[in-house]
Amino acid sequence: MGVNEAPVNSFFRSVATSPGTGGTITQVANQSGGIDYVHTFTTTGTSTFVAPTSSVSAQILVVAGGGSGGYSTNIATGGGGGGGVAYGSNYYLAGSYNIIVGGGGVATHENSNNGGSSGNFSSIVGGSQSIYVNGGGAGAGYGGDNGLLGGSGGGGHWTNGLGGYAVPGYTTDAQSVVFYGNAGGQSDHLTLAGGGGGGATSQGVNAINSGGGQGGQGFSSDISGQVVVYGSGGGGAGQNSSGIGGTNAGDAVGVIRNNGLSQATSGVNNKGGGGGAGGEYNGSSYFNGSGGSGVVIVRYTGTVSSSTTDFSTQTITTNKDTAKSILGIQIS
Repeated sequence: MGVNEAPVNSFFRSVATSPGTGGTITQVANQSGGIDYVHTFTTTGTSTFVAPTSSVSAQILVVAGGGSGGYSTNIATGGGGGGGVAYGSNYYLAGSYNIIVGGGGVATHENSNNGGSSGNFSSIVGGSQSIYVNGGGAGAGYGGDNGLLGGSGGGGHWTNGLGGYAVPGYTTDAQSVVFYGNAGGQSDHLTLAGGGGGGATSQGVNAINSGGGQGGQGFSSDISGQVVVYGSGGGGAGQNSSGIGGTNAGDAVGVIRNNGLSQATSGVNNKGGGGGAGGEYNGSSYFNGSGGSGVVIVRYTGTVSSSTTDFSTQTITTNKDTAKSILGIQIS
């Protein structure tokens, strides 16, 4: 440095970056005082996400559609399983990705083996990277003793049926992703009640004492900026009481032996909840609920630290010092 040259100092500043493309984009405050961009894909079918830079570290949540509850024209059935859930907290994305959001299993009101259908898978795929999660299994219905397997399994039919087992999903690359799913609940053939559908973080509850099993609880996440529960199981139908669904999943049909029966409810869309179980009383049908559709969410920071020597971009705050000299140098 020359005698008359002043030292060059650099400063760090926070710079907002442009987001990638795809889905509904929102901004959410992060713990560092900056912003995160959140891409939310809610429409069933195929969409595209493009990362904002050559490589970005993101949180990622993939939820499949929930399974419908079972239905029977004669007796209690099982609740639908919640859609499988995958979550990664530090997942690197680069380039373009195909996003698929799975729909929920549709309730059908007939004496089929399960009286409904399992949910559809959701995925994110790009290059050598892929994450797939399986739809929730349908609850067991007329003629189908066991709940179907799925991301979380459906609840068992009253004839001593077992809950469907869980196959949450899989990934093809080495990055860390955690999958969530549980089996459906078992029925109780002695008291004619169906098991609850499995949830992302807990198993569907077994039927007992003529009561349908409750649906398993889902996975709680604030990736969207709000705490939301995904992939809960639907409630199983019973003779004296019926199971309620986990958060954002469907409740079972009202009490079978009660003249004041109410219809089962469906899982909430974009939450992947299972549908409630159905049944019949005195010739009147009380239909099963459909599963809720899934969702894919990608979240990453929208601010970066940048080194600069351009003081015109900086805001410098000074304190008022009343001293007239510093280290012997007079100041005004």
